[in-house]
Amino acid sequence: MIFSQYTVFKNTSADSFYRGYYEDINIKLDSTDYYVVINEEHHLKPGKMAEVLYGTADLFWVFSYFNRDIINDPLFDFTSGKIIRVPEKNRLLTYF
Repeated sequence: MIFSQYTVFKNTSADSFYRGYYEDINIKLDSTDYYVVINEEHHLKPGKMAEVLYGTADLFWVFSYFNRDIINDPLFDFTSGKIIRVPEKNRLLTYF
């Protein structure tokens, strides 16, 4: 496997040398999504928050995926005090 099991590139073809054009994983918004405030412990640490919420830091990209309007850079825009939308764990994991 070229990427982590939980990669945003799940639907994108790849081999050891070449990655194809990006194919969106297409995770829809849902009524089970909820909002959290990024606290000081997770300031600039989306992987740490992903570990807490989803059991793996590999899902750090989910926060910018669901909050494209406020998180452009998945690391440097992940600042304390920001309110973000996050998907519920069981629903999110059905995409993998």
